[in-house]
Amino acid sequence: MIIIEKGLFVQTLNSYLGNLKRKLIKLLDIIVYFIYYLQYKTIINKNKCNIIRNKNMSWEFPKTIFAKNIRIKNILIILVYQYNLIEKYFCNEYLNLKSNIEISIWSNINFDTKILLSFSSDLSEGVLDLSYNYCGVNIYLLGFTMVPGYLFGISSPNAILISRMQVMRGAAELFAKCCKSNIGSNPQRNLFYAIMGIADKFKIDHLVCVNATNHIFFKKNISSFYTTYNNFFETFNGIKYDDNYYYLKLPYFEKQKLNNSSSHKRRRLIRRKFNDEIMQSVISFFDKNIHTSSIKNDSMNHYDISFDSHE
Repeated sequence: MIIIEKGLFVQTLNSYLGNLKRKLIKLLDIIVYFIYYLQYKTIINKNKCNIIRNKNMSWEFPKTIFAKNIRIKNILIILVYQYNLIEKYFCNEYLNLKSNIEISIWSNINFDTKILLSFSSDLSEGVLDLSYNYCGVNIYLLGFTMVPGYLFGISSPNAILISRMQVMRGAAELFAKCCKSNIGSNPQRNLFYAIMGIADKFKIDHLVCVNATNHIFFKKNISSFYTTYNNFFETFNGIKYDDNYYYLKLPYFEKQKLNNSSSHKRRRLIRRKFNDEIMQSVISFFDKNIHTSSIKNDSMNHYDISFDSHE
């Protein structure tokens, strides 16, 4: 009888402690939320870099942005993190990125192409945009955000989250034309190498890309989501993680494919050289506009204690 009562006591105590732990975590979660909410409002109110394009974004943001599984608290952490980096590195006497302009970070006169850096028109698929401009028209867009690595289960302090890759509306024909004239190189792949250049400059060694099904606008009947995100990232040997993201460790080294014809190898080498030139040009652009010594590979102090921080 004593053994039964003792066992019941232990069971009750464990249940009580478990409930208490959950309540404490929830309370701390609320505290963390308000800490970052206040930081977010402080940054927005200062609006030093004129980050916000419209008044609605100053006080509200969509409940679901970047990816379906990111909690609101972590959205705030990401926004505070990214905006602090923007104020520190993108708004100075050398590089003064404003909300209503696009800055060219690479160009090729022969192919009439440019890669433009700008703030996103909204926050839903990233804070920053890279646009591929062909013959004066933006034909492809890649949306990205610099994020704390720990939110995505990465030991490195920083990562780049890619949450948007798409052909611009009405630009399908120009996109196809560009692929043919641009030594057969794909604008999506070109932008990816530009992102690698940005990552190299900011000492970021991980790219994270949303899985198609985790995209905020995912629809089952649109197969292009899988091609644009999953299949594309797999061409870089990206690692799929818990059906939510693909991870790629940097620096990336393209592997030589075997059993290719000599002409195919030659075209492949030309495209590889072209993409490498894009990456190096982007690095050079930031070298000229940001003091290299000012960039440190350290994450911001954070208060997150959640055990499922990336969910």
